[in-house]
Amino acid sequence: MSIVEFSEKLELPKSTVYRFLMYLKKRGYIEKTANNKYELGIKCLYLGLNVMQGMEITLKAKDVMNELTQSTGFTAHLAIQDGNYALYIEKVESSKTSIVHSRIGKRTPMHCTAVGLVLLSAFSEEEFYDYCRQTTFTPLTIHTITEPQKLSDYLEISPRICH
Repeated sequence: MSIVEFSEKLELPKSTVYRFLMYLKKRGYIEKTANNKYELGIKCLYLGLNVMQGMEITLKAKDVMNELTQSTGFTAHLAIQDGNYALYIEKVESSKTSIVHSRIGKRTPMHCTAVGLVLLSAFSEEEFYDYCRQTTFTPLTIHTITEPQKLSDYLEISPRICH
């Protein structure tokens, strides 16, 4: 984003935003692009990787994921809920399957991915209703479920909650 975009979103003066950005840039958290915008820097990647490596769930899941991949021949993914998104936190690739377009750290709307559908299947009716209310159901592929009622039917969640 540009300084102007940051200023508008944060509702802060451009001069204040500039000082914050220079502080973060000096420490490697952001970088300035060729078109005078700012993006996350390498230090953010380092922090994110440290967080993910320290997550106990990934350590516990790795052996099970390896077994699952070996027994099925498919790539195994581990994802957690991040708002209305599925966040991939671990992946064990299969040598037998074709390319799977996923990567650790990727966020995908839950209705657009198998791991997201699994996460949604554990929602209470109220949580599912909130998800439907907050989601635009934009398709990512021709297989994406794009209607709350169809998603409710697919997950076998009470149809009355999607109205």
